[in-house]
Amino acid sequence: MTTMRIVSVRTGDEVSRAELAADGTVTYSGGESAAAAVRAWRRGREGATEADAVRALVAEGWSNGYLMVQLDG
Repeated sequence: MTTMRIVSVRTGDEVSRAELAADGTVTYSGGESAAAAVRAWRRGREGATEADAVRALVAEGWSNGYLMVQLDG
C-alpha cells in the first residue's frame, strides 16, 4: 500500500491522506486536501487515474504554501 500524507507546512501535522491499494483503489481519509491535490494533478492529464496521481505526488511532492505532501527520505 502506498500512502500519501498531506501535512501542514507550519506544524507538520497530518490533515488528510490518500491510500493506494495494490489493485489501484484509492481511499481518502481526513479532510478534503488529499482528494483536491489528486484532482489538481489530474487536471490537464487526459487519461491519468487517481492511482497515477497518488504515485506521482508521493514521488514528486506538492505544496500550496500551507499544505504539502509529506516526502519520506
